[in-house]
Order: sequence, then structure tokens, then C-alpha cells
Amino acid sequence: MVSEFDRALGQLVATLKAEGLEDNTLLWFMSDNGGLIPELGPRPLVGLAKLLDALFDGPVPQRTLEFIRVNTLEGGSDNGRLREGKGSIYEGGVRVPSLLYWPGTLSPSTHEGFISVQDVTPTLLSLAGLGASGSFDGVNQWPALAKQGEVAPADYLVLGQDGEAFYRWPWKLLALGEETFELYDLQNDPLERTDLAGVHPERVRALDAARQRVPRADSIHLPLGQVLSDMDFFGGAEDRPPWAEQMKDRPRDSR
Repeated sequence: MVSEFDRALGQLVATLKAEGLEDNTLLWFMSDNGGLIPELGPRPLVGLAKLLDALFDGPVPQRTLEFIRVNTLEGGSDNGRLREGKGSIYEGGVRVPSLLYWPGTLSPSTHEGFISVQDVTPTLLSLAGLGASGSFDGVNQWPALAKQGEVAPADYLVLGQDGEAFYRWPWKLLALGEETFELYDLQNDPLERTDLAGVHPERVRALDAARQRVPRADSIHLPLGQVLSDMDFFGGAEDRPPWAEQMKDRPRDSR
């Protein structure tokens, strides 16, 4: 997948250069979740993959199950020293690489501040001169990315297989159960080694109240049985409408 992405991105950049559009185009890449590796992945998924591997001692005849086995056990991911991985609300499942490329506008540098995926739309709208017309959870982060000044990040909620994480930078509250919380200062403890919930109970209560106020919508995930019986594999001809097309006429929630 990395090779396929590299090839496709090379074609895109070559076309932009050929059309004289490279200096007028921002390329923004980010991963969608932390890496899935056996030691840190969702326990049920890893257990299933290892069982299939042991039963068949290699490729599984059923295509969907083989897809699960390979992606879980042979994903080649590395989350460094971050805790856990894909599916988790710890940083190994949430914190991802991102890069921006815009020749003549952005100089080589790094940005260590907190930016979430909900900031992408208001940031791009601002760059396009459209402003942030409408209601967005995120904020325009272009001044921070262009080294023009810091931008206070917006609150951010993450749902995972092990609970919910509520970010109010630099604090991160993990709700692991009805009354089970962990609290981390990501500015000073990005590896989530020191749980401060017992030290700051008042902060835990305030952050949990804010977490519970975040609107929830119905899940748009397909039933697991349907996914396993009719998975949409990578590559090849499209055999169904894109998910965005399938969901656009679905009744929206009150938000």
C-alpha cells in the first residue's frame, strides 16, 4: 500500500508540474489511525487472526478472512513508543503522521502543536478565500502551519474500541468505563505514562462533563456480518457506489 501510494502521489505531482499548477496547489496527507500491529491491536481481532494463522498455517482460503489475517499480523506498522494501536483511544491509535507540501509557500519545518482532522475543512476554506461559513467543530490552523502565530486548538472527541478520549489541549481524558477515567498532560507526557486523574479530580469532572455534552449520531458502520460476507476490497473495478453516495440521502441527526 505504501508503494501504491508513492506511485500515485508521484503521478499527481508530475501532472501538477506539467500543468504549471504545483506552486498553486497544497498537498495535505495524513493517516486515518495508528498502526495495527499484533501486540497492540484490538484483542478480539488479533485473536481471530492468530487463530486463522494457526489453523491454516498460511493463507486462508476464504478471501475476507485472509484479508483480516494478513492486515492484522503482517501490517508492518510501527507506532514507536506510543501506547496501543489502531482501534484504541491511547495515542498509538489516535496520533498519526501528517505532511503538507506547497512549494513557494511552505518552507521545510515541523509543527508540534495539536491539530485534529476536524481542523482540515475550516483551514482549507480559509486558504480558498471562502472563510468558515457554517458551523465547524474545528478551527483554521493555517496561521500555525505557516508559522504566523499559534492557534488555540478546539476540543476533540475520539471513540475507540476501549472507550472515549476527550482532548482539551494539553489535557486528555480517557473514559474507559462508567466511572473509570485516566487523565494525561500530553504537553509533558505524550507517551501517557503518568495518570493524573487522582491528582486532578476536579479537572476530570469538568472534562467528563464537556465530553458528555458532545452530540452523538447514529453509527454509519455496516453490520459486521455484512462486512465479512461482502467486503469492499482495495483495488480492482468498483462493484458498488462510493460510501459517501450511499449515505448522502440518509436522514441527518439534529446536529
